[in-house]
Amino acid sequence: MNYPKITVVVCTLNEENHIAQCLNSVLGQDYPGNIDIIVADGGSQDATISILGNFALKYSNIKLIDNPNKIQSSGRNLAVSKCETEFIAYLDAHYIARKDWISKMFDILIQQKNNNINIAGVGTAYYNLSDNEISLGYTAAVSSIICGAPKEHLLNNNKITQTDHALMCIYYRNIFKLNGGYDEKLPVGEDYEFNVRLIQKGYKIFQTDEKLVGYYPRTTFESIAKQQFNYGYWRQIVSKKLNKFSLISLIPAIFVLIMIILFLISFLNPTVFVGYFVILILYMFTLLTAGALIGLRRQGNPIMIAVSALVIHFSYGAGSLSALYKLLTRTNA
Repeated sequence: MNYPKITVVVCTLNEENHIAQCLNSVLGQDYPGNIDIIVADGGSQDATISILGNFALKYSNIKLIDNPNKIQSSGRNLAVSKCETEFIAYLDAHYIARKDWISKMFDILIQQKNNNINIAGVGTAYYNLSDNEISLGYTAAVSSIICGAPKEHLLNNNKITQTDHALMCIYYRNIFKLNGGYDEKLPVGEDYEFNVRLIQKGYKIFQTDEKLVGYYPRTTFESIAKQQFNYGYWRQIVSKKLNKFSLISLIPAIFVLIMIILFLISFLNPTVFVGYFVILILYMFTLLTAGALIGLRRQGNPIMIAVSALVIHFSYGAGSLSALYKLLTRTNA
């Protein structure tokens, strides 16, 4: 089989802690064909530029470009515009690819193409690279049913299947460009939006049966809360653009709204005040119980899992609620 050259796109912004591992994982791929790497940097202020410069001097297949808009969607689009290979893939700078990342995704893509599937790309899911207790608790919580992740969810899937949530994908470059690439107004959720847009136009996106990339999750509850707020906010903005809202993604927002309303009413009615705290205690108890059960099953810390789930619910819900309020007020203006 003739294996074509593939261009891997990496976007960076202050990634000194992980970029060397990331690039080495791409350079160490077992893919039989050649791989070019284009790194789009958004103006890093740490040692990222120095590290990238050393890699570019050592490896002729690594090219550095500037990403003046800083966000990933812009950087990826810019990098794709600089390459001429038939296939492109992307790897975020805080991800580390298994050596068979490209080869397995490429094989699935060709297999589905040979089956006359109108395929645009193939992606994968991630596993946790960190041994931090909070990161481990977060990973267990976010991949569990208590955070809306059933067995068929991206993080729990173990078979080749069609999806709209795959990560670190490989695409046909011509399909990527003909369909406008990533929406550069989106600093978060550009992967999901692009995949859904492709699916709406009749293309198929597949997911691998194994997690082929490792990821370093946030290590503090504060950083997890900020991340989940952004995820919730931009998920609803993307849903509005695509006219495709998900009930599961709205449940945290509904819960947060109910808790806010009950809290405000409780100042006027003591009975509601008692009810508010009863609901809150029951909610906390449910999370702690679920966290304990997940912890026992996965040999994780039940407290960390429970607190992570709480942080995810409230932060994601608050972000979603903020976006929905903005969308509603903009519509009524």
